[in-house]
Amino acid sequence: MKKGSVVAVIALILGCTIGSTVYSAAEVVSWAVLVNPAEDPTTPNELDGTLNPFSSAEVRFALNMGLDRVHYLSLYTGTGKADLMFTPVPLSRCCSGFYQAEAVGLDQDGDTNTSYSLIESAMLALGAEKNAAGVWSYNGEEVEITLVKRTDTTDGRAAVTEEIRDLLETAGFKVALKEVSKSGVNSLVYGSDPVNGGWHLYVEGWIGKADTASLDLIAQYYASSLYLPGWGKKGYYQYSNTTISQALQDVILGVPANGYERCDTLDLAVKEALMESVRIFLAIFE
Repeated sequence: MKKGSVVAVIALILGCTIGSTVYSAAEVVSWAVLVNPAEDPTTPNELDGTLNPFSSAEVRFALNMGLDRVHYLSLYTGTGKADLMFTPVPLSRCCSGFYQAEAVGLDQDGDTNTSYSLIESAMLALGAEKNAAGVWSYNGEEVEITLVKRTDTTDGRAAVTEEIRDLLETAGFKVALKEVSKSGVNSLVYGSDPVNGGWHLYVEGWIGKADTASLDLIAQYYASSLYLPGWGKKGYYQYSNTTISQALQDVILGVPANGYERCDTLDLAVKEALMESVRIFLAIFE
């Protein structure tokens, strides 16, 4: 079995049985921004001859830096308790990523000035430049971001999508909103090879159980190939991260000598996931 495969298999089989539980088994909904990090195998950072800015972890992290989670909570149209989050683990739990987020400079209100600065540095490093209109260009063509917007949701995610569009446009990107239904998302985002380049960002809504163990959540959303761009399908581009997978595998197989080392190892995986920013968690609703 390949390195990291143990994480995916065990997380999917065991479900909620690993680790301690905190809440009752009530249903919760979490929002996350899914980012397409794919690149052509023979032309790094490009998709079909055009630049994919989000192939760069620096650009993905810069986006994370600029997201205003507190404001996004106000856009929620449902009822019940709402709270922001940086990872799939609620802030009230160990391994929520709160201290790791703080350590890498993420702020619950977003830091757009730093975000724009990081984007500029990363885009220049990718070989892009701004044209006379202030739009990022690559090989003489404007860099266009495709932001997927659901047309059949009323929970507030459509409004969050538009807020992210505004953030990206201010950063110098040309942004196209692609409006689709649930079936359209399943086909465009979750049913296609990310390297096809039909999308760059999508605001997800995940339904789960409130008592799912922290380790399970981290393994599912950050290390399971079935839940990450590429979807575990043979022949597709597949996102993976060795640091995250190895840390989770060590915890699952009992490598850490005690509880303190176990937490430190999980924190390593969480911090790496925040820096990678392929799935950026925003909020949770009970």
